Amino acid sequence: MIEPGEFAADEDHGITAQLRAGVIGVSPILLIDNDDRLSRAEAASALGVDPAGLVAVVQLGSERNFDVSRLRPAIINGLLKHGVQVVDAINPLAAKREDHIAGTVQKAIYPIARHFNAVDLMITNAGYNSFHEAVYGGIPAIFVPNEAPEMDEQAIRAAYAQSAGLGLCLRAVDVERAHEAVDLALSEDFLAQQRMRAGRIVFANGAREAARAIEELAFSVRTDRALGGAIARV
Repeated sequence: MIEPGEFAADEDHGITAQLRAGVIGVSPILLIDNDDRLSRAEAASALGVDPAGLVAVVQLGSERNFDVSRLRPAIINGLLKHGVQVVDAINPLAAKREDHIAGTVQKAIYPIARHFNAVDLMITNAGYNSFHEAVYGGIPAIFVPNEAPEMDEQAIRAAYAQSAGLGLCLRAVDVERAHEAVDLALSEDFLAQQRMRAGRIVFANGAREAARAIEELAFSVRTDRALGGAIARV
């Protein structure tokens, strides 16, 4: 069993927090390495925005189990007031929304991390993938935790990122704080602090560690059977 690491592990008190016998812990796993990103020009073209301007991507999931219908337009309108180009990312698993906000670009695009060179601000859930891609990708973010009872503790991740100076936490119930959060996220002070702290993070993609562990298992030799039946076959 391979267990991906967690940036907010200091606040993880769940049942998998302590590694058990037979469990291999690896660094946080990302789908896209930073070196695999498109250039800003290529990414901007794919997103349908001008690479010379500020770009924000709003990606709040399928919204099937958590209602952000009031918060989403509040965030987008706050961004538009700052003259930011807004990409309203549609989850490929979700039905196309009919509530398109004028001035935004709607895109069903995955994985968004491949386009990070053209993203100046992410507004995203704090699920494992989205959270770690933004934190380790060095992308300023406003994390909106999905707090449906069946989900992981996304509010803890979001609050941890804010306490570490690597993002902001905005809960769905805090609609009245949406413009304040956007103002702060676009401020020079926040962006400078976020860049400084992100630059201190040392990261190795756990995907390589997991692949090595699987390779070692595949080519290992069992000691509880005859050697002829235990040698790995290529």
